[in-house]
Amino acid sequence: MDSLIALIVLVIAYVISIKLLWLAYSSIHWPTVEGTIVESSVLRVDWDEDPHFKPLIRYKFKVRSSSFESDNIMYQSFNPVLTEDQALEKISDFNVGDKVIVYHHPSKPGESVLLPGLSHHQKALVIAIVIMTVILVMLGANVM
Repeated sequence: MDSLIALIVLVIAYVISIKLLWLAYSSIHWPTVEGTIVESSVLRVDWDEDPHFKPLIRYKFKVRSSSFESDNIMYQSFNPVLTEDQALEKISDFNVGDKVIVYHHPSKPGESVLLPGLSHHQKALVIAIVIMTVILVMLGANVM
């Protein structure tokens, strides 16, 4: 029974990870428009004893006369835990009023990113997915 629960959890994580990786990868090929940075700040996130920080970059853009606003910098499978200095470094290239290139989903323009493609973390996630696949196959063989 424990291996069946583990298998279900791994399958869910697998599916979510694959979707995020596919969006990140495909975003390289999305159409682009010009956007404008409307907010560039660092948010403090306290979920344990230590303070953590998250960069917040909000931008607006138009696609075929429809206006959109987003804070997706890139597709990530998790929110990075950053020090305040690291978060400040991430936002240093994005100042309010700056013009930026926005990559938007072809059929859902509200889905957008400023930095398309896979991050270093996501490339590591691809390796983890391969390992998860091997584990799923082994667990599946044991459950059957």
